[in-house]
Amino acid sequence: MDQEYPAIGTRAKAEDAAIAWVDQCGLCSDAAPPDRSWTPKGRTPIVRLTGKRLRVSVMSALVSRGALWFTVFTAPVFTAFLDRVARQSGRKVHVIADRHPVHRGKAVRA
Repeated sequence: MDQEYPAIGTRAKAEDAAIAWVDQCGLCSDAAPPDRSWTPKGRTPIVRLTGKRLRVSVMSALVSRGALWFTVFTAPVFTAFLDRVARQSGRKVHVIADRHPVHRGKAVRA
């Protein structure tokens, strides 16, 4: 933040570009099992589960002036997501992301 961000901010301002903070996380359907439900008074709530588990990844980009983009994906679609962020912002976007392997791939750098 102290060494690289000032240069990014200066360049983005000169180019009238946005700065987007990008990250992703994984979600699993069994991470927070349902433990409460509603039933009429005096009856025990029963929550039936299929036993199937679902795992997805969620990616989002946040701009300090309030713009937010997000997507749910099941495969690495980072470049398509970046294209959508750039298209919908209507201007150049400088993306700040962590060192996840997807972010450092050849296709993303290109």
